[in-house]
Amino acid sequence: MSLQTDLIFIRAIRDSQMITKAVGGRIYGTAIPMPDADADKVAVPYVIVTFDGLVNDQETKEEGYEGEEDTVTVGILLTAETNAALHALSEAVRNRVRTFFEGIKEDDPERGLIPESYQLRAGRIEYDPIKPCYYQELSYECTTKR
Repeated sequence: MSLQTDLIFIRAIRDSQMITKAVGGRIYGTAIPMPDADADKVAVPYVIVTFDGLVNDQETKEEGYEGEEDTVTVGILLTAETNAALHALSEAVRNRVRTFFEGIKEDDPERGLIPESYQLRAGRIEYDPIKPCYYQELSYECTTKR
């Protein structure tokens, strides 16, 4: 299920009515689904969740070809019109991911997508004068079962 880890991040964010309303429902997986020329015209704010790769952890040769754990990186690109709005959106997404993962039920069919643990890194806040918008990427390095 490691190759689907980004899906549970998308679900966590979309399940927040507050975040969904704040970004006008503009929560995307991998990319904004339109030609690049039009993507620059998408209204801000929006969120893009990306699957940024996987590394399998093979600790011993007895495990065969692959170990039992993967390290998956999930990126969350956040955009907003102002620096203050970006700070608020970043905090809301960060808190939502944590509380969603902590609160998912044992019998939820997507329970297997929840990482066993993660380490969060927040990138620098930047400004795109062409769009214009402020943006930041949150990067989650997740430990998952293969």
